[in-house]
Amino acid sequence: MVRGILQRHAIFQSGESRVLTYSDARLEEDMARERKPSRLDRVKKALSDIPPSQWLEECQTEEQREKWQDLKLFFLLVREDFSAYGSERESPLDRSPLQKDYKEYVRITTRMYVSLNSAIWEKWGEMKKVIVHLSPDDFGVRSLPKTPEELTSLIILQEARQSFERCLAPNSKLSKNAWRNFLKQGEEIGRLLAQASPAEECSRVRTLRTRRLAFLKDAGLPTEPGLRDFIVGVLERAFSGERGETPIKAYRRHEADLVRLNLKMTHPRNKLGGEVWKDGHRTIIGKGANRYNT
Repeated sequence: MVRGILQRHAIFQSGESRVLTYSDARLEEDMARERKPSRLDRVKKALSDIPPSQWLEECQTEEQREKWQDLKLFFLLVREDFSAYGSERESPLDRSPLQKDYKEYVRITTRMYVSLNSAIWEKWGEMKKVIVHLSPDDFGVRSLPKTPEELTSLIILQEARQSFERCLAPNSKLSKNAWRNFLKQGEEIGRLLAQASPAEECSRVRTLRTRRLAFLKDAGLPTEPGLRDFIVGVLERAFSGERGETPIKAYRRHEADLVRLNLKMTHPRNKLGGEVWKDGHRTIIGKGANRYNT
């Protein structure tokens, strides 16, 4: 099954040879906190079970099962990249036949999760004080995490579920241009908020957020902040005032890198199509011959 998924992803096109790179020094800073294998072992184990096989029982069409397979490949690759970090062995991505932008997407996602796990570890005392006041119903989970690894794993699982639920929606549309606009609007909001914007710019932020909400509804994506958004907000407050490099700063940097890579991959020259899900069947829209895979 994985071989078939690899064949599908190997034809994912780029149209541009340049790949985002990261300095060895920066990577060393991000990974130094995770040298103890025990910190990531449980997260890697959780990645092996994402998406859970039980989700296949919800699939009514072959296209939905392919979506599950796409997610399975993605998180297997993330898991393998996790395993290579903190060791001298080669990452399986280095010899993979997959398109290089897709591989870079996996690498950045891995760095995001590693940085997030490190941030949760460092501020676990503060996190426990917040979590104890929450209800599992707040985030649609069965139980609240009791360890940093459980929290990281739960965040990853919830994000995988949000991606998977698009194929289960009665009607979900995700066009390439709308997705690019959504990403650019997010970048603009970040810039405006960082500038301590005056009233007229705050009005612009509200306008952009309204447009992003409309996009999420049309695409069948969650419109409420997820567990990751909540936890990252708590972590940013916990790290506020600390100078120098922190894992939450590294996380935000990788998050911005992922947005830039998304914008590169969806550039018109790369001929990437959007998609529509209707009653379990997927249709590629636009002139692009390819589709989103996660």
